[in-house]
Amino acid sequence: MIVQAPSRPPDVADLPFLLDGALVAQRFGVTVTRMRELMRRRMVQSRVEKGEGEDAGHWRITLRLGNRVWRGVFTDDGQLSDETSGLAGR
Repeated sequence: MIVQAPSRPPDVADLPFLLDGALVAQRFGVTVTRMRELMRRRMVQSRVEKGEGEDAGHWRITLRLGNRVWRGVFTDDGQLSDETSGLAGR
């Protein structure tokens, strides 16, 4: 089970690894330059969840751009172990 810490939700700065911008851009079908621009304009929303219990050592990152959502589960060393994508609200 992945749950959020009670004090404050974790964010990308809390990750023990760097999230690959090229991977994220590819998942949304845009260039790295375009993804950076979208992020700078705050058009990409993110949510980071740190695994606890049986999910300790894993991080779930959810990114939303418009009506598109991508979710990746990463290990502490930054390896992508699972991912899903689709439209928001579905």
